[in-house]
Amino acid sequence: MCLSKDNQFKVALSLVKSIGLTKPRHLCLIPFPTLLENIAGIYSPLIAGGTVIVLSDNERGFQGSRLISPEQLLSCITHHQPDSLILVPELLQVLIMGVEQGWTPPQSLKFIAVGGSKVSDMLIAKARECQLPVYQGYGLSECGSVVSLCTPNHDTRNSAGCLLPHLKVSVENEELVITGNTFLGYLEDKRSWYPSAVHIRHFFMLAKFY
Repeated sequence: MCLSKDNQFKVALSLVKSIGLTKPRHLCLIPFPTLLENIAGIYSPLIAGGTVIVLSDNERGFQGSRLISPEQLLSCITHHQPDSLILVPELLQVLIMGVEQGWTPPQSLKFIAVGGSKVSDMLIAKARECQLPVYQGYGLSECGSVVSLCTPNHDTRNSAGCLLPHLKVSVENEELVITGNTFLGYLEDKRSWYPSAVHIRHFFMLAKFY
């Protein structure tokens, strides 16, 4: 799959506008082969005039893509005092368990994006009880990772948030049709090159927008 520079920049800029953090201090926890961490964790904070903290696997408590030391992960967050993080649901569980065992999240945290798979309402509610400012979203690699996102100004339980401002959606024959920022196509599949829209089947089972 191929993405253009323009495609990625549009997503990053929309995230800056939607989240609204000025000069954020972002701590990268998810491995960089993950598209979301690149666009939302590096490009967006830099566009917003912020700082991106990049650490080794050992410093984050990881071995490759596997977390082997939850204690080191929590210590890393405490030490660097970030404004923002990006987590998958499994890592959010680690933070919640840490709080339940006595870890205190830094007061610097303002925005924790959680995605990568469907996030349960119970997990979001539990995170909020732990004073973790967690917000979920919905994304597709074909649209540059993020399609919609909950934010402090637009947050509804059991929702994947507001559509990013550069995108448009419609529903056709029970498919979600996304336009405004599509990928270039799949390698070695000329039929997929330069699409004008991305079609998602059974989207009602995947996400709810507002």
